[in-house]
Amino acid sequence: MKLLPGQVISEKLLKERFNISRQPVREALIKLSMDGLVTVVPQVRTHVAYLNAKLINETVFARCAVEAEAIKLVSRTATEEDIAKLHLIIADQERASQALGGLAETEAARLAVQNGDFAGVAGASTAPALGGRHG
Repeated sequence: MKLLPGQVISEKLLKERFNISRQPVREALIKLSMDGLVTVVPQVRTHVAYLNAKLINETVFARCAVEAEAIKLVSRTATEEDIAKLHLIIADQERASQALGGLAETEAARLAVQNGDFAGVAGASTAPALGGRHG
């Protein structure tokens, strides 16, 4: 499901599209609102929020800095298997990001899963700063 900034979101449509009751839809919209991804005007409408380019750039910069530091920490204790997994994740993410030009839902979902894979490798590290196992 692709939604554009400013596009009105129908709770009824979401409920039918995902075959779920009204409550999970409302909870999801509340969370998305708290994250700034949708704007809820009570008793009027809910629509996709307009994204702030400056905030996006700042978030990407911060994430890159955190991930670079995480890689430094992981590299001190990573096994060959950990490094091989990271190379596979990076290759998959590069393929997925190329497909994201059209924002293919399945590719976007894969990218999110791979993001979790990265966190899993970091967690498997012996680096305490990453929450990994203690050596």
